[in-house]
Amino acid sequence: MALFQKCLNLLLPNQCLGCHCFLDSKIPLCPNCAKKLIINFSFYCPSCHKRLPYGCFQCSNHNTPALKAIACLFDWQDPLVQALIINLKYHNLVPLKDIFQIYLTTFLNHYIIPLSEQHYSIVPVPLSLQKLKQRGFNQAEIILPLSMSSVIPIITNNLVRIKNNAPQALTASPSERVQNMIGVFNVKNPSAIVNKNFILVDDVYTTGATLNEAAKTLKENGAKNVIGITLAGQVY
Repeated sequence: MALFQKCLNLLLPNQCLGCHCFLDSKIPLCPNCAKKLIINFSFYCPSCHKRLPYGCFQCSNHNTPALKAIACLFDWQDPLVQALIINLKYHNLVPLKDIFQIYLTTFLNHYIIPLSEQHYSIVPVPLSLQKLKQRGFNQAEIILPLSMSSVIPIITNNLVRIKNNAPQALTASPSERVQNMIGVFNVKNPSAIVNKNFILVDDVYTTGATLNEAAKTLKENGAKNVIGITLAGQVY
């Protein structure tokens, strides 16, 4: 198997997803292209898109019922960002998770004091069992920075997906996306989340239907505040 992989690497050398230069690393991103990915360190109001002050995770003008704040590390319109996420999710380039872990760790470290003081825990948005079997991993889970779990706990087995609904990318409008997500999530142990604060982590934020439904489910089961962080989305 090792010889086969070595021969395969010679025939199909790894290339950077940005500039397409050949790489020795298993991670398909060169240092120069990695430097072009600049993190947006801001949280925004999901309703009015107002930039929130540092350490504040709720808009002073809108008391949103479910998701209180959203942060998107990168702009989804950036072709390199799209290439990285699409190749991780659909082309099984799992080594990309190491890159995303670094960026997510950097972002969380920026907010480590307010997040830890307000006792936030991380919850990755779950996949359905059918989709998990097809893909082999949950991209929202494998990008989590496990090294920070002692400061910001990670909870992966309480929020579950109980419906194998159609992919959001296949829905035609924002209203269809909302309808497509209704009743998708459930909480296995509500007593473990009552009066606690949570960070939902996912890969992409577009209309917000997925994160809002997940936040709504947590809130209905007793969660206090829910905010969201995604790798990419609309950068306001």
